[in-house]
Amino acid sequence: MKSEHTIQEAADYFNLPKATLLYWEKEGLIHFDRIAGNNYRKLTAHTIFEIENVMHLRNLGIPINKIKEAPLMSLEEKYEMYKKAINEADRQVQLLKKLKHSAQKQLLQIQETDSLRLHPYHSESPRFQYLIAHSQDTVSLEVIDTGRFVILMENPEHEVYTETSIWEGADTQGILWEHPGENTMWKTFLLDIVVRDGERKMKDLQKHLSALHEMGYRTGTLVAHYLSEAMEGGTFHIYFKAYVEVSPH
Repeated sequence: MKSEHTIQEAADYFNLPKATLLYWEKEGLIHFDRIAGNNYRKLTAHTIFEIENVMHLRNLGIPINKIKEAPLMSLEEKYEMYKKAINEADRQVQLLKKLKHSAQKQLLQIQETDSLRLHPYHSESPRFQYLIAHSQDTVSLEVIDTGRFVILMENPEHEVYTETSIWEGADTQGILWEHPGENTMWKTFLLDIVVRDGERKMKDLQKHLSALHEMGYRTGTLVAHYLSEAMEGGTFHIYFKAYVEVSPH
């Protein structure tokens, strides 16, 4: 049975580049004994302990210069080092939670895009109360939550729209649109905006409105919040979930 293990075997075991272990050795973070006869580095129990310790500290985000100082630190200094590492880890955990939440929302919005494409004209009311003019003041909100971006069409027949943002603040000054209330009827469908040569064009909007007219509805104001975007068939599409106000003929 082999009794001595090399630095390459250590690198393979810990899933680290050999160059990383050589760098750590150069910086004095770990130490290798030598194999008698060929002077190759060999792995010992003490070296394993040192590698695991350095990996642990690096995973906590502690820089190399601090790890070099660790053996000479007092208990109070080590306490502060680990305390800072825990605070940073907590910050990273919160950031990852936000990223995960954002990714999950994007997945749901893509699923809703496909669902609306296959099954339009459900009865559903917008879930937002107010819309304000889209401006630089609201950009920071939409970077985090693109679903806040909404298109407002007072008269969809003309395909003229205003870029707005969902507003949830207490101040209602500057409101462009307010939800008309529970007695209003709405129908939903997928609003597809095609982008060609920098110009945006509504695809199938009039077709959707005509379909609703044939179902016996008059159409009014349309609001549509952002869902997703994709390159399909060589053309860039921006997809919105449209809510159009309807009433019986």
